[in-house]
Amino acid sequence: MKIDRVKLAMIMAKERINITELSKKARVSRATISYAKAGRTVSIEMAAKLAVALNVGLDEIIDKTAQEQEKTV
Repeated sequence: MKIDRVKLAMIMAKERINITELSKKARVSRATISYAKAGRTVSIEMAAKLAVALNVGLDEIIDKTAQEQEKTV
C-alpha cells in the first residue's frame, strides 16, 4: 500500500512530529517511515500504525491514485 507522500508530510508538519518521534509512537522503524515518505509500498499493517500514531484515518494518508491503478491492473 502506498502512502500519499504529500499528505504524510503535511500531517507530520501539522502534528509537529519528525520521523524519529513518529517511529517511536507508531512502533515502526525509521526506515519504514522513510520508505513511506519516499513513495515506496508499505504493508497495510504499517500504514495503519502510522495512521493511528498520527491520529488520522487510514484513508487520510493512503495514495488513492496508486490504489485505483492497482485495481485496474
